[in-house]
Amino acid sequence: MRQLLRSCLPFLLVVPIISMTLFCDPLPGDRRVPAEWEPHEATWMQWPKGVEASYRPNFSAIIDALQDYEPVNIIVQSAYDQTRAQYYLAGQGVPLTNITWHILPYD
Repeated sequence: MRQLLRSCLPFLLVVPIISMTLFCDPLPGDRRVPAEWEPHEATWMQWPKGVEASYRPNFSAIIDALQDYEPVNIIVQSAYDQTRAQYYLAGQGVPLTNITWHILPYD
Protein backbone atom coordinates (compact mmCIF):
# COMPACT_ATOMS: atom_id res chain seq x y z
CA MET A 1 0.00 0.00 0.00
CA ARG A 2 2.83 2.42 0.86
CA GLN A 3 4.49 1.59 -2.44
CA LEU A 4 1.29 2.44 -4.29
CA LEU A 5 0.91 5.73 -2.42
CA ARG A 6 4.53 6.69 -3.12
CA SER A 7 4.12 6.01 -6.82
CA CYS A 8 0.90 8.02 -6.94
CA LEU A 9 2.09 10.92 -4.79
CA PRO A 10 3.47 13.04 -7.65
CA PHE A 11 0.19 12.62 -9.50
CA LEU A 12 -1.85 13.48 -6.42
CA LEU A 13 0.17 16.66 -5.93
CA VAL A 14 0.20 17.76 -9.57
CA VAL A 15 -3.46 17.24 -10.49
CA PRO A 16 -4.86 19.70 -7.91
CA ILE A 17 -2.34 22.32 -9.01
CA ILE A 18 -3.26 21.84 -12.66
CA SER A 19 -6.95 21.94 -11.77
CA MET A 20 -6.51 25.13 -9.79
CA THR A 21 -4.56 26.68 -12.64
CA LEU A 22 -7.14 25.73 -15.24
CA PHE A 23 -10.27 26.51 -13.29
CA CYS A 24 -9.38 29.04 -10.59
CA ASP A 25 -7.42 31.68 -12.45
CA PRO A 26 -9.10 35.09 -12.51
CA LEU A 27 -10.60 36.24 -15.76
CA PRO A 28 -8.17 37.95 -18.14
CA GLY A 29 -7.41 41.60 -17.45
CA ASP A 30 -9.55 43.34 -14.87
CA ARG A 31 -12.65 41.27 -15.61
CA ARG A 32 -13.96 39.16 -12.77
CA VAL A 33 -17.20 38.21 -11.13
CA PRO A 34 -17.59 40.47 -8.09
CA ALA A 35 -18.70 39.13 -4.74
CA GLU A 36 -22.34 39.61 -3.83
CA TRP A 37 -21.56 42.26 -1.21
CA GLU A 38 -19.34 44.41 -3.43
CA PRO A 39 -20.66 47.63 -4.95
CA HIS A 40 -22.24 47.10 -8.34
CA GLU A 41 -24.31 48.99 -10.89
CA ALA A 42 -27.10 46.48 -11.45
CA THR A 43 -28.32 42.99 -10.69
CA TRP A 44 -28.54 40.28 -13.34
CA MET A 45 -31.00 37.40 -13.09
CA GLN A 46 -32.14 34.69 -15.45
CA TRP A 47 -35.88 34.11 -15.44
CA PRO A 48 -36.63 30.69 -13.91
CA LYS A 49 -37.87 28.11 -16.39
CA GLY A 50 -38.64 24.41 -16.39
CA VAL A 51 -38.26 22.78 -12.98
CA GLU A 52 -37.17 26.14 -11.55
CA ALA A 53 -40.52 27.77 -12.43
CA SER A 54 -41.61 27.24 -8.83
CA TYR A 55 -39.04 29.92 -7.86
CA ARG A 56 -40.94 32.64 -9.71
CA PRO A 57 -42.78 34.01 -6.65
CA ASN A 58 -39.44 34.45 -4.86
CA PHE A 59 -37.84 36.00 -7.94
CA SER A 60 -40.77 38.40 -8.19
CA ALA A 61 -40.28 39.54 -4.60
CA ILE A 62 -36.52 39.97 -5.13
CA ILE A 63 -37.02 41.94 -8.36
CA ASP A 64 -39.66 44.10 -6.69
CA ALA A 65 -37.31 44.95 -3.81
CA LEU A 66 -34.18 45.43 -5.90
CA GLN A 67 -35.53 47.76 -8.55
CA ASP A 68 -36.20 50.44 -5.94
CA TYR A 69 -32.42 50.69 -5.47
CA GLU A 70 -30.78 49.60 -8.71
CA PRO A 71 -31.50 48.46 -12.26
CA VAL A 72 -32.42 44.82 -12.75
CA ASN A 73 -31.39 42.93 -15.90
CA ILE A 74 -33.42 39.82 -16.63
CA ILE A 75 -32.37 37.22 -19.16
CA VAL A 76 -35.12 35.30 -20.96
CA GLN A 77 -34.99 32.70 -23.75
CA SER A 78 -37.27 34.46 -26.26
CA ALA A 79 -39.58 37.42 -26.84
CA TYR A 80 -42.48 35.11 -25.99
CA ASP A 81 -40.88 34.23 -22.64
CA GLN A 82 -40.26 37.92 -21.99
CA THR A 83 -43.94 38.70 -22.52
CA ARG A 84 -44.97 35.85 -20.25
CA ALA A 85 -42.51 36.97 -17.55
CA GLN A 86 -43.78 40.55 -17.79
CA TYR A 87 -47.37 39.38 -17.37
CA TYR A 88 -46.35 37.22 -14.43
CA LEU A 89 -44.52 40.05 -12.69
CA ALA A 90 -47.36 42.49 -13.32
CA GLY A 91 -49.77 39.92 -11.88
CA GLN A 92 -47.61 39.82 -8.75
CA GLY A 93 -47.82 43.61 -8.48
CA VAL A 94 -44.20 44.14 -9.52
CA PRO A 95 -43.68 47.38 -11.49
CA LEU A 96 -41.67 46.93 -14.66
CA THR A 97 -40.06 50.35 -14.47
CA ASN A 98 -36.42 49.55 -13.70
CA ILE A 99 -36.01 46.30 -15.62
CA THR A 100 -34.01 45.73 -18.78
CA TRP A 101 -34.78 42.54 -20.68
CA HIS A 102 -32.19 40.50 -22.55
CA ILE A 103 -33.06 37.65 -24.89
CA LEU A 104 -30.25 35.10 -24.67
CA PRO A 105 -30.08 31.32 -24.52
CA TYR A 106 -29.30 29.97 -21.07
CA ASP A 107 -29.24 26.71 -19.24
